Amino acid sequence: MELMQIRYFLEAARTKHMTNSAKNLHITQPALTQAIHRLEEDLGVPLFAAKGRNITLTEYGTYLRKKLVPLMAQLDQIPQQ
Repeated sequence: MELMQIRYFLEAARTKHMTNSAKNLHITQPALTQAIHRLEEDLGVPLFAAKGRNITLTEYGTYLRKKLVPLMAQLDQIPQQ
C-alpha cells in the first residue's frame, strides 16, 4: 500500500465518482481506477461497488476510510522540510 494509493482512495471515497476524483487529482480516470484496483488486490478485499455511474464504499471501504482519515489528517499537519 502506497501513500498515493491512500490519497486516491480517500478522494474517490469523498466524491463517490471515479471521473470527478481523477479530475480533482489531476490524473486520468484509468490511472485512478488501476491504482484503486491495485490497492484492493494488495488488501484482498473490494473497497468500492459500482452503483450506476457512481461508486459506493463496501463495508471494507467504509472501515478503511474510517481508519485512514485521522491518520492522513495527522500526516498533513507535519511541516514540510
